[in-house]
Amino acid sequence: MRAKDLPTDQAVRAGKCDDKLFAFQIGPWTLWLGIELAGRFPDIDRIIPTSYSKSTLQLAPADARFLVDNLPRLPSGDTNRELTLDLNGSVILRASSPSSPRPTELVLRNSSKQGVDVRICTDRKFLARAAEQGFAEISLPDNLSPAVARDATRIYLWMLLDPKEAIQPTPDCLRIESPLKFSSGGSSPRPTQKARVMPLTRIATRT
Repeated sequence: MRAKDLPTDQAVRAGKCDDKLFAFQIGPWTLWLGIELAGRFPDIDRIIPTSYSKSTLQLAPADARFLVDNLPRLPSGDTNRELTLDLNGSVILRASSPSSPRPTELVLRNSSKQGVDVRICTDRKFLARAAEQGFAEISLPDNLSPAVARDATRIYLWMLLDPKEAIQPTPDCLRIESPLKFSSGGSSPRPTQKARVMPLTRIATRT
């Protein structure tokens, strides 16, 4: 059974059968789950990278809107998941598919990165969700550890996909660039920030 096999237009019933079983009923499906009495929630301090980030994406608000609006224009495979985020001096989103092997890129010209160059493969819906939620800073410790979006009151993190699935740049790629947003004076674009490694502060676990 797959999640997409479950009906989305019917009520969900849930109930505890005994000390060992919990059941969900959705349409014709009944799911039985074991109860782990000795289980505990994960240690958040160990999951969220707190000490060091090799690279940080500074996502401009205009580019966040551009990303959400134009992400459906990128090709996708059967899973509609894989997306390459390439921070190589520019901020580039890159995707291809079996039917469209020529990569298509979204270039976020108002955004920047701090730290070293990094290329990751991510589930596109998680990156889009971070943009929709207004996160302006996404930390990338490396191309394997969870990506961490944060602001003054919120933390949102997700696991990356296999870095081997990241798409390399090609000279013949199709390119879609975000419109440049000028400063309030209207005379010059946003200056490029000097690359540097940003330390991460420790996050207190909230219960």
